[in-house]
Amino acid sequence: MGDFKSKTDIPKYGFKVKLNHEYPEKRTPYFKPSLRIIWDLLPMFLRYIYYYIVYRIKKKSVVMDYLFMSTAKRMYGVPIGGIGSGTIGRGYKGEFCRFQLRPNACEYNTVDANQFIVTIKDQSDATIFQSCLSTYTKTSLPSWQSLLDGNKCYYTGLYPRAWSYFDLSEFGIKLTCRQISPVIPHDYENSCMPCAVFVWNVENIGDEERSVTISFTFKNGTGSKKADKETSCSSKAFSYQNLEGVILYHKLDKMQCSYSLGVKAADGVAISKCLHFDPNSNGSVVWNQLKDNGQFDKIKGEPSKTHHIFGEMAVGVSAKSKLLGNTSQSFEMVLAWDMPSIIYPVGQNKYFSDLPDWYKSALFNESYFLSDGGTVWLSLEEEFAKTLNTSDSRFAYLEGHEYRMYNSYDVHFYASHALSKNFPELQKSLQYDLRDYIFLEVPDKMKMVSDGKTVERKKPNTVPHDTGDPGESPFILINAYPIEDVSTWKDLSSKFVLQTFRDAIVGNVVDTTFIQDMYKACDIVMRKLLVFDYDQDGLIENSGKPDQTYDTWVMKGASSYCGGLWLAAVYAMTEMAVTVGNTDDKDFYQDILDRGIKAFQKKLWNGQYYNFDCSTDQCKSIMADQLNAQWYLGCIGKGHDYPSQEVWTGVTYALAATMIQEGLINEGFKTAGGMFKSMTEKFGMIFNTPEALYEKSCYRAMGYMRPLSIWSMQIAWEQKNNKPSN
Repeated sequence: MGDFKSKTDIPKYGFKVKLNHEYPEKRTPYFKPSLRIIWDLLPMFLRYIYYYIVYRIKKKSVVMDYLFMSTAKRMYGVPIGGIGSGTIGRGYKGEFCRFQLRPNACEYNTVDANQFIVTIKDQSDATIFQSCLSTYTKTSLPSWQSLLDGNKCYYTGLYPRAWSYFDLSEFGIKLTCRQISPVIPHDYENSCMPCAVFVWNVENIGDEERSVTISFTFKNGTGSKKADKETSCSSKAFSYQNLEGVILYHKLDKMQCSYSLGVKAADGVAISKCLHFDPNSNGSVVWNQLKDNGQFDKIKGEPSKTHHIFGEMAVGVSAKSKLLGNTSQSFEMVLAWDMPSIIYPVGQNKYFSDLPDWYKSALFNESYFLSDGGTVWLSLEEEFAKTLNTSDSRFAYLEGHEYRMYNSYDVHFYASHALSKNFPELQKSLQYDLRDYIFLEVPDKMKMVSDGKTVERKKPNTVPHDTGDPGESPFILINAYPIEDVSTWKDLSSKFVLQTFRDAIVGNVVDTTFIQDMYKACDIVMRKLLVFDYDQDGLIENSGKPDQTYDTWVMKGASSYCGGLWLAAVYAMTEMAVTVGNTDDKDFYQDILDRGIKAFQKKLWNGQYYNFDCSTDQCKSIMADQLNAQWYLGCIGKGHDYPSQEVWTGVTYALAATMIQEGLINEGFKTAGGMFKSMTEKFGMIFNTPEALYEKSCYRAMGYMRPLSIWSMQIAWEQKNNKPSN
């Protein structure tokens, strides 16, 4: 049994709960602001209502829905699927839930017909136990029973893997399921595969023989009550090399899709297939086949396929084996999906011992968003592929499950550390896209919700906020963000330059070609930003309006956040100018840097710390992200540069990384640990991490990009760990 145990050992670290776990604290996205905040934001709110109604009349979805927000279901485990090919969520109680297969939708549906089922027979071939291997409450298929004792079953999530353990000792059996998705750092070919493998390890802990069957069923669609019925379905059995299974053909909207269920053939394993059952029936036909025979009925007729059926349809596969006393057997199952093309609605067709235990879990589990963030990884047409590495193509992911904008660049600035560390070529391909968009002009007019002004959608020589709404025509109609005129934002240009600098030097060798490719765009956006240095002291000023990523926060005059980012970006320009051999530019930016550092110190230092900004009413406020530039340069290894109702998860991780950079290692991990433990132990929002938490009861924007900044903590820790002690 030693070899069996080594294969099924569940890791010490990870998100761990029993299958009957319930979270103690429930939060809501509906925050009740104070009367002062309501009064201040009332004009913008009225404009938002008008904007919302207009979009509804046009039958379009808004990119940021503040009126009908989704409530966190507090049920999620590790999702399945690779990067850019869609994902299917899994609940820790065994659910298949939260489908992200349509490019413009995150569907929070749980499908009862998508199940694993265990059947146990004794040595006389009598069924002694049969149950769905899940503990959530079903609403359909009443014949399908869940008889598990959730107190004896355990879940461990460590993205991109998960383990489910079922103690069925009273029937002589213990089960362990290892769920594996192909997300492998630096492996671009395999990491985009739309599939997951489930390895079932069955252990007979008694002396008597047992016959054990694991069945896997799946239905068409994504759990939509309407859309799943309005499609034509068919299925066929297949045998390919050592794999046996069933393919279910159907459509999602107008997009061809197939689900494939497979079982790996092995000695002592009997495989059976079900080509069709009605997921809206009571489920007794399939249930009784398994209970009576330990397998699905044999397929009759040739060829092994069904005719087209209009409406819902489900299929299944099973693996069966007889186990002598004190022996074990493994079943390997796979779920794969195929959507050859996606259609957008408008205009376009086509491990370290001295790290805290919680952190080892958080580092991997916050990475779920790389695949579960509405991610697409697209092949490019030939004319676009010339400027990009064609093996990487075009990569895009949403700002959040509820904020439907691809590659929101102000937020990606934080999240990009996950790509830079694990998939650096994807990060570079995203930067190349942004470079090209800088020069692009989209003259369409948009009315801003914040002030009602009509502005050009994308002005040339500016960094875009995002690469479009999947509900429109993304990658063509960029800048879907409707709240503020982002062409005047003070942080986007600096963030573009800093990411370019980071991506060029993140490896052991400086990528001079990358710097040369990006230099013109960096130079243009930095010079354009200089117009906001009103007193020509080398430091840009904020306008007194929300003109940066904190889009309801006002900064006036010089500010620690934008000013610090600006100086860090100017420093990066001096370095990159040397790389490209432009001494004039090097001198130009060095002069700005020298003057800007003096102005930053003079305007913002109050003798104890740097002020928030130069306003009269809030300058003494302290904001965690004031240290943003210091954090980013620290991640690059370049050293220093010089009042909220919410706490932002991603910013908390960035602050923790800054602490680690400065030698406050225990304090950094403690700061981030409090945030992560609250998500996993109190709120139930793991694998659904929100952008922000309020002090009590509420959260904002679940399933968000910015918490991927946790990878900057790992970068900081590695840099600190490799340095000799002072």
